[in-house]
Amino acid sequence: MTFNPFYVSRDPEGIHSFRTHIDEPDATYRIFDFQNQIAQVKLYHWSRGEDWINHVGINSLHRWLFFDTPEVTKRQLGRTMRQVVPYKVNRLKGATKENPKAQMQYIWLNREDLQYGLEWMLSMWIWRVDNKWEDIAGSDLPEITNSIFEDIAALTEGELIDLYIDPIRKGELIGGEPEKEPDWPALWAKHDLEWERLRNDKDRGELDSTPPEPLGRPPLKPV
Repeated sequence: MTFNPFYVSRDPEGIHSFRTHIDEPDATYRIFDFQNQIAQVKLYHWSRGEDWINHVGINSLHRWLFFDTPEVTKRQLGRTMRQVVPYKVNRLKGATKENPKAQMQYIWLNREDLQYGLEWMLSMWIWRVDNKWEDIAGSDLPEITNSIFEDIAALTEGELIDLYIDPIRKGELIGGEPEKEPDWPALWAKHDLEWERLRNDKDRGELDSTPPEPLGRPPLKPV
């Protein structure tokens, strides 16, 4: 991951599959678009909290996370999600007695896929919240980024709004000037980035039919 010196490299045990860079060299996803930044931060905060569940209706998740940031659309949520993991997370859930209408849902293999997949995007800009390049030259750059990740995980929803979301909206978070989007074709070629696929298939183990324990507030529930 040499194209991003702030990246916090992760090597978890077990079955994990998460992105470490953009999904393709000609991708049009904009890392520094303010709506996408809000989506990245809010998803990350949720992935680190007790409210996280590994399968949830897309409409439900969008209402839950962005009820106070309506500028983030479901399309932007979906495009951000595509850059998180290299497997298909949106699935159609058929109608059941409990849910009489079929609906689309997100399903992650585990919490860390969502967390670590978001970190490659956040690490490209989140370090600028409290630091300038000239202030941290020669420092342990991933350690600085990781300390910010831990701070985000510990925030309440109100603190997240005050410290991150509102400044992002106002263009104040990273200096007030729009950040130039990466030249992905050039970075892809220079650093030999590769297409990322579902990893560790040989270690998949046996299927477990036990449903995951739902976490968090009652309104956000598995479907």
